[in-house]
Amino acid sequence: GGFYIPLSNMPNWISWIKWLSFATYGYSGFLVSEYSGRDIACVSDVSISIGVDSGKCPLPGDDVLESLGIAGVLSKTWFNILMLITMQASFRLGSYILLRKSG
Repeated sequence: GGFYIPLSNMPNWISWIKWLSFATYGYSGFLVSEYSGRDIACVSDVSISIGVDSGKCPLPGDDVLESLGIAGVLSKTWFNILMLITMQASFRLGSYILLRKSG
């Protein structure tokens, strides 16, 4: 999902699994809605390091997304929402079919 390892740092042999995880879409959508196109204001008595050049003030939110590996299609809010809805509908339909066959 990108919580502990940024999506861009995942090894190639396992990076495909992110497309099956709906945590990826929820997390990416949340981060995009929070940081895309915004600047993070500086506070003089607080020091925050997120893996990007902390010397910038204010810190561009798009740099935060880039440092977390959220780029391409995952940086689109509506794509993330559509994928969550699609996965939920698929799980419900699959559950309905399995329940009908078992009873």
